[in-house]
Parts: sequence; structure tokens; C-alpha cells
Amino acid sequence: MSAVRTLTRVLIAIVAFLALPLAAHAQHQERVGFVVAVVGDSVILNYDIEEDVFRTVAQSQQPPPQGAALERLRRQLLEARIDQLVILQAAARDTSIRVDQSTVDAAVQQEIQRRQRALGGPAQLEAALRQSGLSMQEFRNQLTQQIRRERLIQAYVARQQQSRRPPPVTEAEMQRYLAENRERLGERPATVVFEQVVVPVTPSDSALARARAKADSIFAMVIRGDESFETLARRFSEDPGSRDLGGDLGYFREGVMVREFSNAAFSMRPGQVSPPILTSFGYHIIKLERIRGAERQARHILIRPEISEEDSRRARALADSIIVQLRNGADIDSLIARYGDRDEQSRIGPHPLDQLPEPYLTALANASTGDIVGPLELAGSTQQKWAVVQVVNVQQSGEYTLDDTYVRTQVRRLLEQEKLLQEIVEELRRRTFIDVRVS
Repeated sequence: MSAVRTLTRVLIAIVAFLALPLAAHAQHQERVGFVVAVVGDSVILNYDIEEDVFRTVAQSQQPPPQGAALERLRRQLLEARIDQLVILQAAARDTSIRVDQSTVDAAVQQEIQRRQRALGGPAQLEAALRQSGLSMQEFRNQLTQQIRRERLIQAYVARQQQSRRPPPVTEAEMQRYLAENRERLGERPATVVFEQVVVPVTPSDSALARARAKADSIFAMVIRGDESFETLARRFSEDPGSRDLGGDLGYFREGVMVREFSNAAFSMRPGQVSPPILTSFGYHIIKLERIRGAERQARHILIRPEISEEDSRRARALADSIIVQLRNGADIDSLIARYGDRDEQSRIGPHPLDQLPEPYLTALANASTGDIVGPLELAGSTQQKWAVVQVVNVQQSGEYTLDDTYVRTQVRRLLEQEKLLQEIVEELRRRTFIDVRVS
């Protein structure tokens, strides 16, 4: 089987679910099905496959296949279900993989809004759902489950890609992929390459001192055993993502966390508690819970220094001075080394212009090679930053060819990912009990 078909099998059910009419999602509980496959501790029922057939045909907008063609489609969709399940089961066993529920909820809401726009509004969506035998809450629950599965698959595959070398891709494979997909790919989008100096808004020395004093006092409570680490994290930590979990960060590998945090965590023994460690987020008190191979499980208490308006003005003034230095001929790499935020990527691209996030999208829409742009305010959820951008290259839209460095890079990366995914799926299948009960 080809790598492209493997990737398609894994993702086809997810894509189809989000793209197709509502009738395919009618209630399961009113039907009696039979098992067509057992995969590990899960089963696939015949009506799961029939729903996938319905969705796929509706998405293709082609006449339904008949006879042998229909049986081939059913088998392809069954293989897709099996591939999905072996990855999901592997992801469930890997306790270091976590899916942020807030990002799932946001994706669900975006999909519901997309459906509402497509059908003419909220009332029309609810009417279509009623015709399918679903309430809005039931539909939301279905979307949540499906998107969560998608994110788990993506997280597991991304984790494997970090630790495995992809199979080699030949020139002939790239040429064949481009030839087979030229019509579907359409026109190549305009792209941009740029370098940036990202200036974080940093707290004053007095704010850092106050935060350190607070962190020291909490560290003393931990050492005295006044309360458990989990209780103190719930009381004092200023990390909204882990506070309600008693500071639990789950399992992570070296290099996943910011450098200072990672260095501390990977030098500790289980049960050990670190004194306050300063990172770009603030002061962390870290408790290492467990070691599992190359992974660590830790809790932390985060104390953030207060950021004042004067701190913001100081960072903006520094960003303004960097623009002046660049326009006077300063080397951007030296400015990145001197002023840049080490947690931010300094070189971006080639990246499709129309897919840039704001504020880059607006600021670079009409930029030319060599332009200096900014400062751009990067208003993140944890820290305000300013970006000064120097445009390295802008390439206009046109036909896809492998002579284009961006296209060559993207095609090679895509095929490497697909071939690696094929390897991963085949290994998981060999390690999983699979009993297909249809011919």
C-alpha cells in the first residue's frame, strides 16, 4: 500500500465527519449492528462503515458506487477505521500525550458556526439537526468526540515524528506526487520568508524581587510541610492550565518545556522540590514526581512578576530602536542574539502569505523583499511582546514546480510524513490484535 493511501485511510473519517450533511449522524441507539472487525479492545460495527460510505459519497458529490466499486470503498473505509483505532489506542497508552480541552471546545464552536453560516443561521442548523434526530447538545458532543480523536492522532504522530527519522524520499516520488496532484493543488500561493527580533515585555527589577520573595515564602511552606504541594499549587499557582490539577504538568520529554525549566526538571530525583527557578514566565517551584524512561512527570507552582505600563513602554522603545539600527545597516542576526526572545522562532518561512496569523497577515500583505516592518504587537495569553520584521524574500503566486525551493521543501516534507505514518501504522497493527470478520 502507498504512504498516501495510508494517510488517507487514517484521516478520511475525520475529514468526512466534519464536511458532510447532518443526516449521516442520526442516532445509533435505534439500530442493531454486527461486528465487522475487532481492534484491540474496540469493535467496528457494520453501520459505522455504512455511515462512512454515506459521508464519503456525499463529500465527493459523485454518483454512489455500485457492485465491486462499493465493496472496495467499504474495505478502504474499514481499513481507515482500523488505522484510526490502533493510533488512538497507542495514544491512550502514552500518558505524556494531553489534549487541551479548551482548544477542542474552540474548534467545536468554530465548526458549529461554519455549519450555521452554510445553512443560513442558527435556527436553520437546529432545524436540520432535528430532521436528523439530533439535539444541538448531542451534535456538539459528537463533534467534541471526533475533534478530540483528531487531536489525539495528531499529537501521537507528532510525538513519533520528533523521535524517529523519516524514510528517504526520492526525486521520482516527488515528481510523481506533483504530476498526480497538479490539478488538485491549483495555483501556488504567494509566500514570504522573514527574520524577526521578538522583544518581550519584561518586568522591572522591583517586580521580579517581589515575585521572588513570594516564591521563596511558598517554597518555605513546601519544605516545612505546612500543606501538600498539590494544595499549595491550587492556592498560589498563577498557571491557569495546571493550577486546578495541583500543578500537574503530566509527562514530558527533555526540551519540551522552556530551557531553564527543562534543565532543572531533568536534573532532579523523584520527590525532590526545586527552589524557585526563573524563566520567561516567572518563578517556578518544581516537584518531580516520576521518571519513566526519557520522560518526566512534574508539578509546579508558578508566580508571575507584575507587568506595568512602564514595562510595556520600555519594550516598545527598545523595539523602535531596533528598527532604527536595522535601517542604518545593522545585522539582524546580531540584534536577534542581543535582544531577541529565545523562546520565539527567529526565521519564518517560506510561509504562505495568506495563512500568516495576525498581526503578520496585515503588516506583510504588501511587503517587498528587504522591507523592515514593525514593531508588531504580539498580544499572547501569557506575555506581551513586540516583533521587528525584516523581509528576506517574497515570491508571488504561480504554478507548482520542484524548481521552487518552497514547493520542493513542502512536497518532500509531506511525503516524508506520509511514509513515516505508514511505518508507524504498520508497526502498531503488528502489535495489535486485529480480527476482520468480513471478506
